[in-house]
Amino acid sequence: MPALRCGADRLGEYKHLFKDARVGLVTTPTGRTSDGRSTIAALQQAADLRVLLGPEHGVRGDGAAGAFIPQYTDAATGLPVFSLYGKDSKRLTPAMLDTFDVLVYDIQDVGSRYYTFLSTLAYLIEDCAGAGKRLVVLDRPDPLGGEIIEGTTLRPGMESFVGCYPLPTRYALTIGEFAQMVNAEQHFGCDLTVVPCTGWQRGQSAPAWGTPWIMPSPNIPNYETALLYVGTCLFEGTNVSEGRGTAAPFAVIGAPYIHDAEALAAAFNARGLPGICATPYYFTPMFSKHQGQLCGGVHLHVLDADAVRPLSAGLTLLELIRDTCPNDFALLPPHTEGGRPFISLLAGHRELERPDWTAAELIKAQAPDEAAFAEDITVYPVKNVRELLRHLRGEERLAPAQRWEPTVEADSVPDFADVMGQENVKRALEIAAAGSHNVLLIGSPGAGKSMLARRLPSILPDMTHEEALESTEIWSVAGLTDSKHPMLTQRPFRSPHHTLSAAAMSGGGRALSPGEISLAHHGVLFLDEFPEFHRDVLESLRAPLEDGEVTITRAAGSVTLPSRFMLVGAMNPCRCGWYGHPSGRCRCSQKDVEKYVSKISGPLLDRMDLQISVPSVEFEAMRRREKAESSAAVRERVNAARDIQKKRFAGTPITCNAYMTAPMVGEFCRLDAAGEKLLKGAFDRLGLTARSHDKLLRVARTIADLDGSERIESFHLAEAIQYRNTDILRGEG
Repeated sequence: MPALRCGADRLGEYKHLFKDARVGLVTTPTGRTSDGRSTIAALQQAADLRVLLGPEHGVRGDGAAGAFIPQYTDAATGLPVFSLYGKDSKRLTPAMLDTFDVLVYDIQDVGSRYYTFLSTLAYLIEDCAGAGKRLVVLDRPDPLGGEIIEGTTLRPGMESFVGCYPLPTRYALTIGEFAQMVNAEQHFGCDLTVVPCTGWQRGQSAPAWGTPWIMPSPNIPNYETALLYVGTCLFEGTNVSEGRGTAAPFAVIGAPYIHDAEALAAAFNARGLPGICATPYYFTPMFSKHQGQLCGGVHLHVLDADAVRPLSAGLTLLELIRDTCPNDFALLPPHTEGGRPFISLLAGHRELERPDWTAAELIKAQAPDEAAFAEDITVYPVKNVRELLRHLRGEERLAPAQRWEPTVEADSVPDFADVMGQENVKRALEIAAAGSHNVLLIGSPGAGKSMLARRLPSILPDMTHEEALESTEIWSVAGLTDSKHPMLTQRPFRSPHHTLSAAAMSGGGRALSPGEISLAHHGVLFLDEFPEFHRDVLESLRAPLEDGEVTITRAAGSVTLPSRFMLVGAMNPCRCGWYGHPSGRCRCSQKDVEKYVSKISGPLLDRMDLQISVPSVEFEAMRRREKAESSAAVRERVNAARDIQKKRFAGTPITCNAYMTAPMVGEFCRLDAAGEKLLKGAFDRLGLTARSHDKLLRVARTIADLDGSERIESFHLAEAIQYRNTDILRGEG
C-alpha cells in the first residue's frame, strides 16, 4: 500500500459524520481510494448515499470541457445525478438541497486557480452554510506539491467561475486547506469537516505519492500536463491552440499562422528558462480550436519538475507568438458585450490586454511590495511554503517588507530655488498646488513657462494613502509599474507631445487602456504648446475636468476610469510668440492673434482657474546672487493648506478646494459686503460665467487657506481676480 492515504481512504474512521443522515456526494472519476475503488462505492458502504452531484465534466468524466450536463440517473448505482455545471446555475438549488443532510466532496484538483472545481467547492461551502447542511471534504494534496507558489493573486473585479477567490495562479494548498480558508475568511460559518490525508509531506508532488494518475479531466492526461497547465492554460484566451484535440493538450501550442516552428522553438529555448525546453512541432487538432487545420508551433517538455516555473514558460511563449505574428495573433473577445476578456479572467488581472507587456515584467515578484502598501499590517514576503514554515517555527526569521511612504525624490524633480524672478508666477503655481487648480501660463518664448511648470511636482502636496492606491491601480493596468517602482509614492506628472491623438489622451485601444488623463489622476497633466494640440484632443478634456472621470467606449466594450487631475497649459500669445513683448518683434495682425488664441475654446478656457501672464525675466533678476525660496519651503505651506481642506471636507469624497460642489462653494466661500462689491465689479468687468464665478471663489478660498484665515477677506479675493485678468486672451496688447 502507498504511504499516502487520502480522505477517501479513511471513510471508515469517520462513519459517525454520516450516522442517521442522508448523504450526497460531489465527485468525479478522481474520487477513488488508494487501492482504486470508487469513492461512490466506498461511501455506499459507509453511509446512506442518496444522490450524486457532478461539476464540470460530470460524475463519470464523460462531459466535454464547457459542456452543460442535465439531471439524469446513474446507470451503475441507480442514484439520481444533479449537475453543478448547469447552463443556468452552478449552485445548489432547493431541489438538490432537499435530497441530503450531509454533503461529501471528493475531487482531485490540479493545483491551478482557473480549474473550475475550486469555484464549485467555494459555492458549496456558501450554499451549505445558508441551508444549514454539513459539508465533509475528503482531503487530497495538491498534485503540484505544497511549497511552490506562482503568479499574481486574483485582483478585485476579476472574479469569475475560472477564478472566484483571491488565490495566486499556483497556490500550493490541499483541497481541504482551501475549503477551510474560504470558510474562515469569508465568515460563511459552514458546518465543515475536513477528513485529512496522512503520509504526505508538503514537498511531494503527484509522482511521489505511489498512486496511479487518474485524469481529472479529458485534457489533463498526466502529471506533466497538469504542471504545464499552470502557464499554457492562458492560451485558452487567445486564437492560439492550446493543444486540445491532440495527444498532448497544454504541452502542444500552435496556430495555422505560425509557419516557422523551428524559429519559435529556438527563440523560446534562447530565453534559458530552467527545467523546460521546446521542440518544433506541427499538428492538426481533431477538435476544438483550429479543428482540421495544420498548425505550426512547439511541443513543451518538462526536464526538471522542481526547477520549472510553468507560468513563466507560458507567459514567455505567449509573448514570443504575439511579437513574431503581430498581424495574426489576437486575444479572444469577451463572452458578453462589455465583459472582460477571457484571458484576463484566467490571469486574474488585465495586464495581458496591454499590447506591450513583457514576460519578464509580469514574472517579477510584486506581491510583497503591493501588500506592504496596505495599512495596519506587517507583510513578510515569502518565496514558498517551506520558507513560511521555517519562519513560523522560529528557525529562520523573515524580514518584513518595507512599508509605503510618500516621498519626493530630491534628484528627480528640479527645484524652485533655481528660478530667479517670476515671483508672481511662482505664487500662482503655489496657489494652484494648494487647491489643485488648473493653470494656463501665457508668455513669449524664453520666459520660462515650461521651466516653471516642470518644477511644479516639487511643491505638490503629499499623496494620501487612498490617492496613491487609486493612481497605482491605473498605472499598474497600463503596465507602468515594475518591481523597482511597484507603487506611486509621488503625484504623477504627465507631459505628452502636442501630436498626441484624442484616443491616446482619453484612453482606448483594443485593451481599453488608460489614457493620459487617467494616468495623471491625482497629479498634473502638463500640455506645452497648448494651442498646438488638435481641437478634438483639447475638447476631450472638458468632461473629465468637470466630472473627474472618463468613459472609454470602443468596439471591445466600455470602461469608466477616474481622471481627477490638475491641468497646466503653457502657450505663446500668438503664432510667432512675441505679441505684447516689449521688443516689438511681433508681426502678427490682430486677426492672426485672435485666430491663434481661439484654438482654445471658450468652455475649455473657462475651466482654467488661473490664467497667468509670464513676462520675460528682467536682467537684474537673472544677475541676482541671493538664492530664491526652495521648493521644500513652498511645499510646507502647500501641505498646511491641504491639511485645512482635508479637515473641512472630512466625511465627503471631496479632497481639495478645486473640487468643491456648488453648495459647498455657497457654504465655505462666503464674502462680507466689501467682498461682494468687489466680486460684482469683477463679474461685470471680466464677463464671468457662472462656472468662472465659482472658480474664482474656489481660488480665493485656497488663498485664504494659505494665509491660515477662516474667512475670505477682500484682499484674498482681489488676488484671485488678478489671476483671471489676462489681457492677451481678451485680444488686448
